[in-house]
Amino acid sequence: MRQFFAFCLSLVAALPTYADESAMEKFKNYLPSQVLDMPKEERSSSVPMIYIFAAQSGNDPSASLVFTLYLNRLMYPAASDYDLAIRKFQSDLGDSMTGILTVGQISELERRAELQNLGHVEIPKSFYSQISRESARVTGTITILGDKIAYPVNYTEISCTRAQMTCEYDQMYLTLPTANDPSPYSFVEKFNTEYFRIIRWEGDTIDAVPAIEGNTCRTTSLNLNFKTKEFFEFTRNNSGPCEVLGTTIPKLDAPRVSQILDGEEIFQIEFARIRQSAFDVLASEFKSKVEKHERNAAR
Repeated sequence: MRQFFAFCLSLVAALPTYADESAMEKFKNYLPSQVLDMPKEERSSSVPMIYIFAAQSGNDPSASLVFTLYLNRLMYPAASDYDLAIRKFQSDLGDSMTGILTVGQISELERRAELQNLGHVEIPKSFYSQISRESARVTGTITILGDKIAYPVNYTEISCTRAQMTCEYDQMYLTLPTANDPSPYSFVEKFNTEYFRIIRWEGDTIDAVPAIEGNTCRTTSLNLNFKTKEFFEFTRNNSGPCEVLGTTIPKLDAPRVSQILDGEEIFQIEFARIRQSAFDVLASEFKSKVEKHERNAAR
């Protein structure tokens, strides 16, 4: 259910993105004042939300102080020469060095600055399992075997009780900002708790199915083996329709297998990718110095 919900979220998010591509291109070079001077109805119906937020940021009395902080975070010399820092940032974007930030440049500045903070995001990743005669619990990171998962940095916890023959499934996950996000910030979010009905509890093995079939498109079952420490989810096609906002979701060619495991390696890979993305958007002059230093150190 969570994987299907995450897939639906990405699909829904993509629908306005495709529709707004022309609007993103049309309004990216507007100044904050030009966006805010538009009639409210016209602005809300035609300007992408990310640019409306950027215009509000750029029009704030403390904008120069906030942007100085962002530019410094990206290793531009904003504290000593704010105008020069803006021009260097615009140059790195491949834009004209006007010294005045457009809404497109403001939104990109916010996104790049936020990337520098992602290495400090805290989310649990402990892999733990325990079973007794009355209860069972497993925690870890879930991944889809042989496929890409929507939120690879996640913490998943399943708690089962024998008396009720039920399992509760909770998951928190890290979302990352993209170029078209209205908000440039990352968040640790949580899916609603899901409930599963245990159909077999035999020794160290538990099998469970959804307590309520809320999705007619796909269904997920659990197989938890505490002896071998193997914890799987199996997502299969269901018999019902598979549509989101009028768009047909393709049927799975085969059952999708997910596994809860030790997330240490996954976190290392993902945060290394995040750190590289953060480095890639630093001031070009600073990156050149770092790369020169690394070349000299390698000799």
